[in-house]
Amino acid sequence: MKKTRKLLSIMTSMALFTCAASVPMESLAAVVSDNTIAELENGAETVKVRISYNYDASIPVKVKKEAAKKAGELTIEYANSLDTSKYTDIEIMNLKSEYYTSKYEELSKELDEKAKKELVKPVLEDIGADITENIVYPFYGVVYCELTAEQLEKAKNNSIISIIAVDSDFDEYGNYIGTPNPYIMTGTTTTFASASTQTSTTTSTTAVTTTEYYAVEYYGNAEFTDIIEKIDANGVTFQNNGYFRFSWQSIADRFSPYKSGDEVILSCYYMRLFKGDTPNIQNIFMLSRSRLDLGDPTGDSMIDARDASFVLAEYSLLSTGGASHLTTVEKTAADANKDGQIDSKDASLMLGMYAYNATSENKIGTMNSYIEYLKTNE
Repeated sequence: MKKTRKLLSIMTSMALFTCAASVPMESLAAVVSDNTIAELENGAETVKVRISYNYDASIPVKVKKEAAKKAGELTIEYANSLDTSKYTDIEIMNLKSEYYTSKYEELSKELDEKAKKELVKPVLEDIGADITENIVYPFYGVVYCELTAEQLEKAKNNSIISIIAVDSDFDEYGNYIGTPNPYIMTGTTTTFASASTQTSTTTSTTAVTTTEYYAVEYYGNAEFTDIIEKIDANGVTFQNNGYFRFSWQSIADRFSPYKSGDEVILSCYYMRLFKGDTPNIQNIFMLSRSRLDLGDPTGDSMIDARDASFVLAEYSLLSTGGASHLTTVEKTAADANKDGQIDSKDASLMLGMYAYNATSENKIGTMNSYIEYLKTNE
């Protein structure tokens, strides 16, 4: 078992992001981990657990957009209150950027906490858990609380909960290593092969344990540019590269800002866990749009104060002799006035367009259209 856990830890620690809200794999039939049950059997009335539950991956994105919208509205009010005779244009842009960033972070935190509590509330109520101040909401899809044996039994019938486990079931990276956990990585292959069953026997001075597990086939890295045909709760279909099933909730979250028709650059490694199964996207090294709209370097399909802040951060870096961290695609989108420079003029155009759309009934859809509007109304 120790060997199995060590190999699994090596495999999962390759991830570049924490898979905190993971969806259980097919063989994880037990919603409540063995270690959790063992703590109760040793006489504890309650046990401190980490509940992982499934949720709509689009919710965090909607929360961020709401925070960005409110922060943008407050920034416009703040900008209108500034005495323009006391500041240069660049100083005003920097003040607006600092104000927006501060408000956006404040609102994001507030709205995130509210959304996480609302998501898990019906889950806790269903299993009869007391909603107290001791409950911690660290991530979307994860909550820490104390449960009784009766509540754990109810949790087994809850369709939203994926796994309930104690801290000893997780390694230092947050990867689930508890029991049941029948997976190891066996090597690299370029063709799909059937998983094989193996057994492992561990002998100690106190017990003999025999564990049966499946050999997980690792299919290497893939990098491609493709157009998303469809995204659903279980996976994504690309026009040229076919269907990939999401193996973790956090990977599904990465795709939540995207929609059918988006052309993306994807770099990942993928595996197959079960005979006859489709490949699983096991980790994403890079996921980005291959093309961004002019004025939208953040790629969220909105031209707003976040884009202006993005540009000002780049402008500040370049102004102090720093090297650009932007991709070619991001640079093209950030240069709103197409003068070959990324500076406060581009940020001003973005904020101007955002302010116009926020206060006008006739919305302008693209940066090119907004620039034409400015020319005709000089």
